[in-house]
Amino acid sequence: MRTTWARVSAHLSQSWAFYGEPIRHPAEIQRTIGHATRSSASKRALVARLRHLTRRPAGSAPPPLVSGALGLLGHPTEESRSWLVHTRPGSRRTIVHEIDGSGSLRSVLKLGDATDERLKFEAMVIGSLDRQPESVHPSVIVPQLLGTASDGSTYAMRTRLDLSDLVAPPYRWQPKTFDAAGSAIVALHRLLAEVPDMPFAQTETPTPGRPHRTGVSAGRPDMRDQWQEPLVPSHGDVTAWNLFLLGQDSRTRFAVIDFEECALRPKWWDGSRLLATLWAEGRVTTPDLKHAAHAVSIVRPELIEYLTVQCVPGRQEMATQGRDRPLSRLAEVLRRQSW
Repeated sequence: MRTTWARVSAHLSQSWAFYGEPIRHPAEIQRTIGHATRSSASKRALVARLRHLTRRPAGSAPPPLVSGALGLLGHPTEESRSWLVHTRPGSRRTIVHEIDGSGSLRSVLKLGDATDERLKFEAMVIGSLDRQPESVHPSVIVPQLLGTASDGSTYAMRTRLDLSDLVAPPYRWQPKTFDAAGSAIVALHRLLAEVPDMPFAQTETPTPGRPHRTGVSAGRPDMRDQWQEPLVPSHGDVTAWNLFLLGQDSRTRFAVIDFEECALRPKWWDGSRLLATLWAEGRVTTPDLKHAAHAVSIVRPELIEYLTVQCVPGRQEMATQGRDRPLSRLAEVLRRQSW
């Protein structure tokens, strides 16, 4: 199992930079960036690293890629004074957290190539969700689309997410947390049902009987014939790193990000992915799964089916992005149980 410092270093080193005015009280940014930390130790390590970054900017102005995007989109209503920039080499994406003079996160830029169809698809989905009244989804918070733009080489999307009631991490995955997650998934499915032209999820690596994983990239066979059951609009990547727990001053609920994997899948997919990845990262134990599955409206055979889909021999770790426990082990355990 990777150490706390190894995980934090992998998360932050050489892929994060800070520009603009120093932040003297970065508690809000620390909660936001650290929302997916697993333990108090990993939270402390991340807070220390972020404190160092935000007190010692790499420059007074953002780098050219970010400046170019700001030129395309313009500045948000509350002018940003600082920018926390996260580069993701694997996806060729850059994420920019726009921060105002008080140290509050105002908006987020997601930058990709002008040919990045997945990013454009995500913008379409968020824009569709944004047009629906908040009363339709009281159990889940989704981003607000502030704008998109392209200059022929870069595609830029700006969103805002209300995290004013964000719970300080690490989150405790207890019964009320799972109940909130279940309500959020139901609300997400209801919201996504209004998105036009939702694609069928597609297989990445066809194998005898089962695909390795599912996504929405073009040029793959879709998975509509894999299951003899209706498919519903799903988020596709409901995981701890895409969820923000709210509820310091109100009832517990979740905010959700990253909508580029949305597609038609079995109804149990989102709940199963959440539980499988929580287990793989050691956030929940095997005995927790029975209640958790009930809370997110899935049953043991459906969770096993998800694990069967994800666990192609020799490639299990890809299902959890290289994290700790292989999902094949969980599948073996669940097959011996009877709940």
